[in-house]
Amino acid sequence: MISAEQAIQLIDEHTSAPDPITIPVNEGINHVLASDVFAQIDLPTCDESSMDGYAVHTDFGNNLELVGEQAAGSTSQLSLQKGQAIRIFTGAPIPQGANCVIMQEKITVNNQSISFDKNLLIPGKYIRTKGNHLQKGQLILPKRQLLSPPGIGLAISAGIAEVKVFKLPRIGIIITGNELVEPGKPLYFGQKYNSNESMLKALLQPFSSFPIITSRVSDDLAVTSKAVAKMIDQCDVMVLSGGISVGDHDHVYQALQQNEVKSIFYKVKQKPGKPLYFGTTKRKIVFGLPGNPVSALACTYLYLLPALRKLSGREIDQQWKLAKLNHSVENPSDRPSFSRGVVKDGNIEILPGQDSHMLLSFANANSLVFLEAHHQYQKGDEVKYLSINHEV
Repeated sequence: MISAEQAIQLIDEHTSAPDPITIPVNEGINHVLASDVFAQIDLPTCDESSMDGYAVHTDFGNNLELVGEQAAGSTSQLSLQKGQAIRIFTGAPIPQGANCVIMQEKITVNNQSISFDKNLLIPGKYIRTKGNHLQKGQLILPKRQLLSPPGIGLAISAGIAEVKVFKLPRIGIIITGNELVEPGKPLYFGQKYNSNESMLKALLQPFSSFPIITSRVSDDLAVTSKAVAKMIDQCDVMVLSGGISVGDHDHVYQALQQNEVKSIFYKVKQKPGKPLYFGTTKRKIVFGLPGNPVSALACTYLYLLPALRKLSGREIDQQWKLAKLNHSVENPSDRPSFSRGVVKDGNIEILPGQDSHMLLSFANANSLVFLEAHHQYQKGDEVKYLSINHEV
């Protein structure tokens, strides 16, 4: 077995940086920008109204003739003469000769004329000037920023149709286990619901360029080996759940060998998640996760997500912090433990139910707490923890 620190280092050494590609901006969600993005136009593109009301000039008085209407989307430029006003709507271009908008709620309409309090005549009132949001050539989205829904909207508003981003890997998941049953189907004696597939897909999908490919296989070497061969051809990152231990019905390790996957390491000195596998083949990476849900999830947070962050151009934000235990706790194991806990106001509570099949504690945790092997901790002792907010 190797240490967790060694495992992290080996994964990083065998995980390459992504290539930049150019894609339509409306397909850029979850991609990291590979270059700075600059506005291609002024926003607004012209002076426009920020209110529904009436466009006037402050020198024309407060009893005016209504001579027209300017709606948002109009491509014609209306003109305002002395003694006139034009009905205007939010987002519509300001007519030539106007320098103020009076809110419609403040107006009295009499047939084709309007009147209002002269104190409302304030130059520039309710007018968005050309370029007051963005100016052409302005940096709006910096390189290495994750493209979000608001970022996509901003880029399109600024006249951008394509962006250069870091290519996302294609991810595939193979789930092993004769005992697994799909959600919604009857559960018979000795069976378990297939929770790992949905759990891993939900966590990994933001890092994949396409919907994650999944495959279910029985505990059979030939079947598993065939599924591995197919998945290697389809994906950049292959994740296997279950079948990686040393039982008579665990065939993943041998199936990977048959497909010439080079083993970088197998087994990490930790609890949970000891039977973790990491390998490479054809410039692709392979993770073999334990079948127990907690073990699979712990290894995903500790090792798989950092690798996917690097592969997709994101920052590897895996900083261990310190907090104080609000109760005593012991790790009697000969392996370090990553326990599920809750951090609040600088204090940590280790949750009950820490066995590798007990997902309840993981669902309620916001941190993985590192506990040394053969160690007794007292209330107030500082421990290291990794924040996990179940978001990517």
